[in-house]
Amino acid sequence: MNQMTTSHYLKELRLPAAAKALPNLLREAQDRDFNHLEFLSALLRQELDQREENMVARRIKQARFPQIKTLETFDFSLISTVSKSRILALAQGQYINEKRHVIFMGNSGTGNYRKYLVMERNERISRYIKDCTLISFDNTSE
Repeated sequence: MNQMTTSHYLKELRLPAAAKALPNLLREAQDRDFNHLEFLSALLRQELDQREENMVARRIKQARFPQIKTLETFDFSLISTVSKSRILALAQGQYINEKRHVIFMGNSGTGNYRKYLVMERNERISRYIKDCTLISFDNTSE
């Protein structure tokens, strides 16, 4: 069986990312001396990664955000009560593994919604966040 036939089979099985990755992965497998299972695993990983990326892009498109905001563009210096390191740590999603809840509270305009959206878009936690609700209060004190 040749590469063209295998690529055709992958497309017929609706695995387009695997079909696209096949030539480069074959070279890498030969260079790094992959066994059959390592090669298959890497090929399937390409497909899964692409599907997750497409899912996140589809959700962002369906949400019809007026503009995409990220934590990288958030100006933490404008709000002294917001801990940049704490927000960036939350964006990693460790609280999910610890089975903890997160509630963003603060006055209007302090970026609560942006922080929530960034965590929602984070591909590692996007499947968990769909059942969560953002709670934001005005005039709160810590």
